[in-house]
Amino acid sequence: EINIRDYSGKIKVGDLIAYDGHVAFISGIGSDGYYYVSESLPNFRGVVLNRYTRAGLVATFSHVMLMDSVYKNDGNLTNMWY
Repeated sequence: EINIRDYSGKIKVGDLIAYDGHVAFISGIGSDGYYYVSESLPNFRGVVLNRYTRAGLVATFSHVMLMDSVYKNDGNLTNMWY
């Protein structure tokens, strides 16, 4: 896990992002520049897909786990997983 501010330009679909006590998943990156994030918190009442700008993503989340080594060989990486 690394500081999201240092790697915000390298975030891809499939990467995990987090802040203290919360982990989320990058489910899509739209042609509109938005990041689509699957996450769940008690007040959401289940898993939801939220949309963030890059600035909003960096302001909300503190860490990222780049999943390149996990997904690079499957050949199925796309910009949308939902």
